[in-house]
Amino acid sequence: MMGYSIEQNSFVSTWYKVDLDDPKYDWSEVSIEEDPDGYLAIDSYGFTFFNEALYIFGGDQRPPVINRLVKFDLSVFPFKFEVYDSDYSPTPRMYHSMQPVGPNLYLFGGLGDNGAAYNDFWAFNVMKEKWSLISPEGSVPSKRYGYASSVSADVMLVWGGYGNEGYLNDGYLYDISSGKWSALEYTGTAPAPRVGACAGLSGWLIFIYGGKTEAGLSDELWTYDITTQKYNLINSGDNEGPGPVWFATCRVSTSQSSFLWVLYGEAKDDTPTNQVYGYDADHNIWWEYNDEPSDTTYSRSRAAVCKPLQRILVAGGETYGLFPNSDIFYYSTEDFEFTMLGNITDSFFASANAYFQNYFYIHGGGTSASSLLRFSVPSNIFLRLPMWSFCTDNTTCNFACSYGSYRTSSNCEICPLGTYSDEFNMTECKKCPEGKYGPHYGATSLDMCYPCPEGEYNNQKGQGHCLDCPHTSTCRAGSKTSDYNSYYYHDSYIQPPIYSADAGEARRNNLIIEVVVGVVGLIVIIVMVLLRKVETFLFYFDIYSDKHNHFIGKPMYLKRTKLGGVFGMAFIFLAIIIIGVEIVNYVLNNVYETKSLVPLVVLEQDTPKFEAEFLITITLMNYGGACVDGPCASSKIYSDITGITGNWTTSYCKEEENGDCVISTLCIKCSVTKQGKFTITMDDTSGYTSGYVVNLTASSSIPRKYSSYKTYVLPDDNYVFIGSDPTRIYYDIIPSYYEDTEETGNHTGYHVSLEKATHQGSRFKPYELGLAYINYLIIFFDVDGNGLVTTRYYRQTWILLLTALLGSIFGILGTIGGLMKFAEKNVYVLHKRKKHKKYLEQLEKNFKIIKKLRKYPDFKTYIGEESPRSSRTANEASEKDKLNAEI
Repeated sequence: MMGYSIEQNSFVSTWYKVDLDDPKYDWSEVSIEEDPDGYLAIDSYGFTFFNEALYIFGGDQRPPVINRLVKFDLSVFPFKFEVYDSDYSPTPRMYHSMQPVGPNLYLFGGLGDNGAAYNDFWAFNVMKEKWSLISPEGSVPSKRYGYASSVSADVMLVWGGYGNEGYLNDGYLYDISSGKWSALEYTGTAPAPRVGACAGLSGWLIFIYGGKTEAGLSDELWTYDITTQKYNLINSGDNEGPGPVWFATCRVSTSQSSFLWVLYGEAKDDTPTNQVYGYDADHNIWWEYNDEPSDTTYSRSRAAVCKPLQRILVAGGETYGLFPNSDIFYYSTEDFEFTMLGNITDSFFASANAYFQNYFYIHGGGTSASSLLRFSVPSNIFLRLPMWSFCTDNTTCNFACSYGSYRTSSNCEICPLGTYSDEFNMTECKKCPEGKYGPHYGATSLDMCYPCPEGEYNNQKGQGHCLDCPHTSTCRAGSKTSDYNSYYYHDSYIQPPIYSADAGEARRNNLIIEVVVGVVGLIVIIVMVLLRKVETFLFYFDIYSDKHNHFIGKPMYLKRTKLGGVFGMAFIFLAIIIIGVEIVNYVLNNVYETKSLVPLVVLEQDTPKFEAEFLITITLMNYGGACVDGPCASSKIYSDITGITGNWTTSYCKEEENGDCVISTLCIKCSVTKQGKFTITMDDTSGYTSGYVVNLTASSSIPRKYSSYKTYVLPDDNYVFIGSDPTRIYYDIIPSYYEDTEETGNHTGYHVSLEKATHQGSRFKPYELGLAYINYLIIFFDVDGNGLVTTRYYRQTWILLLTALLGSIFGILGTIGGLMKFAEKNVYVLHKRKKHKKYLEQLEKNFKIIKKLRKYPDFKTYIGEESPRSSRTANEASEKDKLNAEI
C-alpha cells in the first residue's frame, strides 16, 4: 500500500499482495484505480478489512492532513475505490469560481498548492450540504485558473485564464441540465489571451472586461454573440470606464439584461480599487456609481465580491499585494455609502464566492500567516455566512433574498419543484407554465422550466413532472394538451384548377327545361283539344293562317284552323325549349381556356411588373416563448422582409388553446424579385417549437382564385427547433398572367409550390435548451424563370347567340309549318276517302233498291202516284211498305 519508502527515500503509491497459504510467500504488484484528483492519502492513514473491502481513513497528503473515508473493492481488478466521508470536497485552491444554479454551487478549476492548475468540476448542494464531483461530457475546458466566469439560468461560462499553455482566450459553456460542456466557436477577431478578466452572461450575449494580457493590463470591453459566434470590441482606451484592471467582478443587472456592472478590481502596480461602474449597452455609455473612488479605506484587491440587489457585498481580499483583509462590508448604490459589517475569522483572497438565499458562500483562496500573504499556499476553507448574523440594526439586516428563493416572514426559502424565482426579494415563486415542468429546486429562470418530452404533456402550471400521453393521442415535445391527434403532418396544397366548362350542370339544366316545358306544353295542348269550352282558343294560336291552301287552281285566302292552333302551340313550346337551352349553354358552357409557360424575359416585355396578395400563416407548434395576442413584436417575435416589395401589414400573433402560436402576415400588391426572403426571429431564450406549419397563399392572376401550399416541418422525435441555424423553407413562385378579352381584362398574380426539400435548423432535446438561445425561420421566395399565361375567351358572343336563336326559331317555325301542311294534306285525303267510301256505300244501297223495284211493272203505282188495283193482295201491300221504308 501507499507509504514512505526508506529505501527510496520518497513516498510510493505501489500496492503489493502476498498469498499466506503459499509457503514461498511470494509478493506481487497489484493495480489500483488511478487517482488523478488526489483523494488518497499517501502516508499515516488507518485501515481495516471487511467483506472483501479495504477501508482507509484519514492520513497525510503532505499537505494537508485529511479525514476522508475511502473504500476499496478487492473483488475486482484493478481495485476500485469510493469516497464516503464528509470531507469529500475540492482540494485547496485559489483563483477559481463558484456559481449558483438551483440548489447547487458549481465550482471549477483553480490553482492548487503545488502550483498546478485544475479543471475538476464540483457541485455543493445547499439542501444536502454535500459536495459531489461531476464527470461532465463534451468539450471539457483545459486546466486553468484566473478565468472569467458567469452564470445565466442553468448555463455556466468559463472563459480565458491561465493554464499550461500560458494565457488563454477560449470559452466554454456548461449546460447544467444536460451535463455537457460546449466550446465557443467564433469567426473573425477575438480578444487577446488574458488572465483575470471578468465576464457577464446574459442570455446569448457575453460581456468580457479587462484582464491581463502579455502586453499588460487591459481596459477592453468585448461582447460575444452566441447566436452569430462573433466577438465585438465595444470600447478601449476611452478613459470613461473602470480603466485597466484585472480580477474585477462583473455582474449583469437583474432588471436590465443589457446593463453590466464592473466592481472593484486591481489596477496597475497592485493598486486596490473600490470603483463601481455600470455599462449601458443600449446607449453605449459608462456610469460611475462611487463618487469618491480616491478614498482607499474600502479599496480591495482580489476580494470576494457579489451584488445582491442594490448592495455590493465585499469580503476579505488584500491590498497592494502585502496586507490581507478579513473584514466584510457593503456599498449601497442607492445612498452611495459604505457600511462596515464586521470581521471574519480567516483572511483570504482570490477565493470563489456565491450569494444564494441570504447566505454569502466563500471557498478557498490564498492564505496568510502573521499578516503576510501566502500566494502559493491556498486553502479549501468553505464559509457560509448568514447575512443576518451581521445585524447591527434593521437596515444592515435587510439583505435581499436571491434568485431561486422567496422571502417568508423570517427567512429566505428555496423555491420548490415546478417553480422559479427570477427576481430578488420575491414573496412567492413563479409557476412553470403549461407544457413545461420544473425538475430543479431553487430554479432562477423560466429557462429552467423545461418542455415536456415526447410522449408526455402538462396541462397545469407549477408541476415538477409531466403526464404520460394517452396511447390514442400524439404528444410532441412541449405539449400542453393530449389532443394533438388532429395533426396529420402531411403537406397539402390548393391550386387554381384547369378551367372546365360546367357541361354536366348545363346538361342537367337543359334536361330540366326540356322535360318541364315539353310536359307542360303537351298537357296544355291535350286539354285544349279535348275540352269543348277552350278548344276555340286554338284558333288564336294558329300562326300558319297563310299555309292552309293546298289546291292548285283554287283561290288563296287566309284562314285559321284548330290543327293550325295545335301546331302553333307546339312551335311556341319548342321555341321556349330552344331559347332556354341556348341561354344555359351560353352561360355555363361557353368559355374556353388555354394555358402555356412562357419565358419570363419574354412575358415581362408586355407585363413588366407582377403583383399579388400574399398571406403568410406560420404556426409554431407548442411554442415555448411568450405569445401575446396582437402585434408579434410584443412577444419578441420579429419579421424581416427582403426582396419582396409591397404594402406589408404588421405581423399578428395569436395563442391557441393547445399552446400553438399562430403568426399571420398579409402583403397587398406585392411583387417578388428574383429571390425574396421572409425571416421570423423568435428572440426569446424559451422560443423553441416542436414543429412549424407554414401556409403560403398567393392570389392568382385568375380572378377570385388563389394558390396555396401548406407544409409541415417536424424535428426528430423528442427534439425541438431552437438555435442559431435557421430552418429554411423554399417556395417556387411562378408569375402568372391572365387575359380575358370578354369579361375582366388582364391580371397578374403568382402560383406557389414547394421548390425543394426543407432544411431543418438547429434542434435540441428538451433538457438541452440551456445552450440554445434564439430561433429562426426563413421562407425563401424563388421566382421561376417561366411565367404561366392563362387565356380565356367565349366560344360565341351574344350577337352569335342572338343570330343562332333567330335562325333556329325561324327554322323550327318553317319546319313545323311544313309538318302542319303535311298533316293537313293527309287529314284531307283521309277525310276525302272516308267521304268517297260513304258515297259508294250509298250508291250500293240505292242500286239494291232499284233492283228490287224492277219486280213491279208499274213504277208509278209502286211509288204511289196512282191507286193500285183493288185486287192487290195483302202481301203486295206489305212489300210496298218495306220498300218505302228503305227509300
